[in-house]
Amino acid sequence: MANAIITTVDGKPVYLRDIADVRRGYKDREAITRVDGKESIELAVYKEGDANTVQLSKAVQERFEEIRKNLPAATDIKTVLRPGALHSPRRSMRSSKPPWRAD
Repeated sequence: MANAIITTVDGKPVYLRDIADVRRGYKDREAITRVDGKESIELAVYKEGDANTVQLSKAVQERFEEIRKNLPAATDIKTVLRPGALHSPRRSMRSSKPPWRAD
């Protein structure tokens, strides 16, 4: 997962390990996320207090469209909660492989 490419800058990849502390670990589940009855991975996106909600929502949607193009066939990104364009979107990913965080 640390080797997941998040974006490119000047033609060079930026890896998740470049912007986050990625460690193997174990934690007991606190909740199970299901989408369409299938176990899923939930990714919630929250805005900072001074961020423009509409612009953030649009940017997240656009970024996920880019990511969707490169996902393995067994993976889907599905919006499960997005109450209008005035709230930040919550995404759920189903995959046989680990997802990566989008900037």
